Amino acid sequence: MKLKLLKVKDFRQFRGEQTLEISTPRSSSRGVLTLVHGEMGHGKTTLLNAFRWCLHGRSGISDRFSGPAEIINSHVLEFDDNARSEVHLHFEHGGDSIELKRSLTKVQQLSTRKDDYDGHLVLTVTSVLTGGTHTHEGDAAQEYVNSIIPQAICELLFFDGEGINKLATKDENPKMGESVRTLLGLKVVESAIKCLGGSVLVSLRKDDRDSSTGDDRDLKELRDSKDADLRKINEKKAVDERERSALLLEIEAYAADLKRKAGAKALQVARESAEARVAEAQKVFVHNEEKLRKLISEKGYVLFCAKLVNDGLEITSQLRSERKIPAPIMTDFIKELIVAQKCICGGSLKPGSQEHDSVSRLLDVAKDAKFHDAAASLERTIGSIRNALTGTRKEFSDLIDVCVAKRAEIVQAKVAIGKVAEQLDALGDPDIDAIERNKAQAEEKRIRLERVLAAADRDAFILSDEIAELERKIKEAMKRSAGNSYAAERVALVEEALVELKETLRRDTDSILPELEKMVNESFSRMVEIPGRVRLTSSPSKKDDEIHIHVSLETQIADGLWREDNANTGKRQCLSLAFISSLVGYAQKRSESIAGYMKEVSGDSYPMVMDAPFANLDPAAKKRFAPQLGGLATQVIAMLNSNHYDEEFEKGLETAPGIVGQRYVLVHHYRKLPDHGLRSIRIAGKDHPIMQLDEGLGYEWSEIRKIS
Repeated sequence: MKLKLLKVKDFRQFRGEQTLEISTPRSSSRGVLTLVHGEMGHGKTTLLNAFRWCLHGRSGISDRFSGPAEIINSHVLEFDDNARSEVHLHFEHGGDSIELKRSLTKVQQLSTRKDDYDGHLVLTVTSVLTGGTHTHEGDAAQEYVNSIIPQAICELLFFDGEGINKLATKDENPKMGESVRTLLGLKVVESAIKCLGGSVLVSLRKDDRDSSTGDDRDLKELRDSKDADLRKINEKKAVDERERSALLLEIEAYAADLKRKAGAKALQVARESAEARVAEAQKVFVHNEEKLRKLISEKGYVLFCAKLVNDGLEITSQLRSERKIPAPIMTDFIKELIVAQKCICGGSLKPGSQEHDSVSRLLDVAKDAKFHDAAASLERTIGSIRNALTGTRKEFSDLIDVCVAKRAEIVQAKVAIGKVAEQLDALGDPDIDAIERNKAQAEEKRIRLERVLAAADRDAFILSDEIAELERKIKEAMKRSAGNSYAAERVALVEEALVELKETLRRDTDSILPELEKMVNESFSRMVEIPGRVRLTSSPSKKDDEIHIHVSLETQIADGLWREDNANTGKRQCLSLAFISSLVGYAQKRSESIAGYMKEVSGDSYPMVMDAPFANLDPAAKKRFAPQLGGLATQVIAMLNSNHYDEEFEKGLETAPGIVGQRYVLVHHYRKLPDHGLRSIRIAGKDHPIMQLDEGLGYEWSEIRKIS
């Protein structure tokens, strides 16, 4: 399978038609890279899922992809009743040129009918040799795609790098496990075991039971009844295990979502804090503003009495300087002395006497009581007004200061809220609390399912023992009978075939693992410079009709003694990539494998499409890993952001001339450019913009821009 071109039309954040031409290898011995550079939210994961959606519809979309039902560009969907999204994938396979087109209309996207979920698929095959063309649609087209690249293989080769490290953990991922077994060809034998051990054996046992008599028949009926119960338990277990697997992936997706949006959580906390400050400051401002109104209403006049106080103080000061206040002597007192013609000292004040004339002259400077009272009242009033003015001024000034400070605090907090809002808008302002609630609910469901599955395992174990005992009794009864019936012989033959198939599965798996392990070790050692070895082991599943392959990294702790390495995320990513690469390589030459049934399975080459494949590697590891990318598959399409790609990574690519084919950058068009984030990225020594301002548009969109 050789990819040629991907074209999307109004697919998610991509507006109109956007095209990605895919680099093709110059020779079969060396792969080639197509690099797509873009930041978070610009469409890398969307492009990965455009491949997957085109090939297998909604079920093919990555579990880590949010909103898998939302295919059509949201703006187009809202304003165009004829909205339609399309993805075209051109590739070559087996000497034919194939164009695959999957489309989805607005009506289909909004429909609740499952038949509408995957839209409409059209596959056109053109023979390179003859030029002849034939077309398949709908289910026929999907069957054709599945014959080239089954969905299980697609899960393994078109992947999100942030989750691929799960291949190199002890936790089993059933979907990924099925992908591995399909790519190795083991699924063929597993399917045969399932078919023979299921409907075929049930039908033959029914014929055998119908032809039996007496105790023999009763034993077979009881065995078949228990066998039917066991199948129901296993069928229910399979459903529950799929649900558990889906829950594990859902929980993992929530955890990854929370990790990616940790910055959004901090921003939301900052916004809540700023909003709380605004509310508190607003409350204080309103309270003090009301006090200010009341002060002005009740005592505002005092603020206008400053001149009156100053004038009063000036008058009283002048009167005092002229010794008019306080009054030196009262007029009424002088008059009383003159009328009495007698001084307070006892002397005579007869008219015409010198003493009389002296006392009479005092009338010129004496003041009456009214003047004295008026002067005293003036001084008291001025003092009261001055005290009131001083207190009111201070109270007024304090209230003004509080109101100004709180108004400034409100403005400052609102500016902070605005900046946070812009950053959150760029992140989509996710509901973190809802994600955490959903994750907790999924965890609760998983725990309940674990209990149900444990009970089912116990019941299945008991039934299996009972069935085995009945089988023993049936065989003894058959030995005592005159001979085996034809139906019984067919049952025995199928049971023997099942035993042989299971042994063949185990034997062929054992024959595959050593060579595959050697390939994984060689690939891994080229990527990472660490001591240790990769180990591949196999184990039967609980249903005993599947083989699980486990990948682990071991370090040597003494001569001949190895211990499993608790590898970090970066090591597990490299280990998983090495494993996938080796699987792809093994698939190409599997027809030459020594395993018996594998000789009947033709080899094939597959591309690899990865999003964020090595985010957890340090710069030195990235430089070492970069030139190995071309060796992962004949074609590798890698989606990179600034965390994955740097100058050291580019230096690593330069050590493998010709490894890089075409490069693209994802440019996001904004209504308003965010204050944060990179405006451009430096690629191979040149700066390329990754943000563009489109002020006239009422929406945002992403563009695929070819740069080399």
